[in-house]
Amino acid sequence: MTDREDELLLSRLKDAVRAAAFGGPRFIGFLDERQRSVLTGALRRQSDVQAVFYGGFPDAQRTLLGIFPVEVPGTEDRFPLRVLRAEFRRQDSLSHRDILGALMGLELKREAVGDIQIGEGRAFFAVRAELADFILHNLTKAGRVGLRLSEADPAEELPEQRTEALSGVVASLRLDCVIALLCKKSRSDAAELIRSGRCFVNHVQVQSPAEKVSGGDSISVRGVGKFLLQDGLSETQKGRIRLPYLKYL
Repeated sequence: MTDREDELLLSRLKDAVRAAAFGGPRFIGFLDERQRSVLTGALRRQSDVQAVFYGGFPDAQRTLLGIFPVEVPGTEDRFPLRVLRAEFRRQDSLSHRDILGALMGLELKREAVGDIQIGEGRAFFAVRAELADFILHNLTKAGRVGLRLSEADPAEELPEQRTEALSGVVASLRLDCVIALLCKKSRSDAAELIRSGRCFVNHVQVQSPAEKVSGGDSISVRGVGKFLLQDGLSETQKGRIRLPYLKYL
């Protein structure tokens, strides 16, 4: 994202804050983690409105930002998003990229689509509410695979996010040490990833290699993946730290 794009995003925030203070809730997004981090920093200076991030799924990576007057509850049901369900044959293995590509084939903007969760024979994805009916009527295939679309049942259990349990040894819980382990890179390469703005801890961009992390922190690296650090750290005989973590697949 360029400085110009950041400026435009911050300008949209300024307009939304001004409008929400006098005319009710306003929404921006879906935002990726970097955009969310940029706006989170700017929102610390706002006291006349309340800000809520919500993406339709627990711990969503792509979220809408809702700007609410202080007297209006910023509840999830007020957000202009809908979660849709796509069914396909179990033998057809579709990926996140397949579903996203099919949605982009409808000439939607990327910010119209939130998280996509894939299960066996089904996928769930969040979209801007004003586009949901259009998608329901026009999304019939992902590549050559036929899709049956419907509104997701709020009570329906979502597919579990697939993870792989791993562990490794780090010298300390500095972010550059941990990123080196997670991404299988040297510590200097990990530090460069961090300084380049590609690393996020709990959805907030971090650019200091010396930042400390701990069990329970969510870490994502653009172009690499997402990880969840686990509790239960232990010390090796050489005084290093054994760090268990989950890698999202």
